Parts: sequence; structure tokens; C-alpha cells
Amino acid sequence: MELGRSAARWKRQGLVLSGKSVHVAESIILLIRSGQDAAVRITGDCLRLGHITRKRQQGGDSLGNVRPLNHGKYGISKNRFWELYYWCLQYGEWRDELKYKTDTVGAMEITDMPTSRNTGDATQQLAMRRAMLEQNCRLIEQTAIETDPDIYQYILKAVTEDVSYRYLDMIMEIPCGKKMYYDRRRKFYWLLSQKK
Repeated sequence: MELGRSAARWKRQGLVLSGKSVHVAESIILLIRSGQDAAVRITGDCLRLGHITRKRQQGGDSLGNVRPLNHGKYGISKNRFWELYYWCLQYGEWRDELKYKTDTVGAMEITDMPTSRNTGDATQQLAMRRAMLEQNCRLIEQTAIETDPDIYQYILKAVTEDVSYRYLDMIMEIPCGKKMYYDRRRKFYWLLSQKK
């Protein structure tokens, strides 16, 4: 790909990159198309970093162009939308906690100060915490499936990792157009608001 045309294309998309950066970005995209998983993760990080940098230069926040739903149409207030939005972003943390936090053994703290001990059963507390996290994850996953069974994995990634349609289109090759995707994403938050 010719560097001059590449730079112009990236600039049209709102990214101001040096010649070397354009070359790196194009190389990463070629790696992705060859099917290498590590390249997919790196490219996603690069796209998100570029988006965050661009928004900060424009004086915005780092969340991109996320807008609350139309209150009149969906009956979800701005604050309720942000509650659901940030709740879904915890999905990755919950999955990690379910995967890695499986035991109740902890180090004993030895101090000179008298302390009151929690008389609760650590195993019971862990089991209750895991049940709550599993329920939260299942709710998000089922809502994504209910929203659209054909593209639920893309919706799930978008609402739990804050990725844009551009990322889903370029990296994951989402099999629908922008209008349909945004319609389904709005439907996801509407359904989640009904359930939660």
C-alpha cells in the first residue's frame, strides 16, 4: 500500500499519524488479516489508544462517542443509562474473579493491636460472591443473545469492552451495517434495564 494514500486515508478517519505510524498501522492490519491472534489484540489496543488520544486532543473524555439513549423513546434516563453502561463494563473483572479467585485461604495478619474477627464462614462468603458474579455475567450474556442471536457475540464485546463499531467492522468483521448494530445496542440496554 502506498504510504501517501495510506496517510490520507487515516487522516480522513480523524487520525493524524506520522509516516512511520501509518506503516506500523498498515502492518498490523495485514497481520490481522493473516489470522494472528496477538495482532488482533495489539490492533484493538492501538485503535482504542488512537481514539482516546484523539478525544483528549479535542477536549473530550476518553469514552468516545457513547451517548445515552433517547429518554422519550426508550424510557431510560441519562443516569440510568450510565448506570447500566458502567455495570456492563465490569463484566471482564467479574469473569477474571470467577476464573482466578477460587480459594478462601489468606495470609494471617499479626499485629499488636486487638482486632475483632469476622465470625462468618469464608467459604460461604466466597460461594455467595461467586454466585452473584455468575448471575451478573449470565444476565449480560442472555440479554445479548436475546437482543439478536446472530450478532450477540459482537454486541457482548461492544457493551463489555467499550469497543466501537469501527473496531468491530475492521477487526472482527461484524456481519451487519452500522445502523443495524446501533439499533441492536440500544435494544440491549433497553432489555437490560427491564431485567435489572
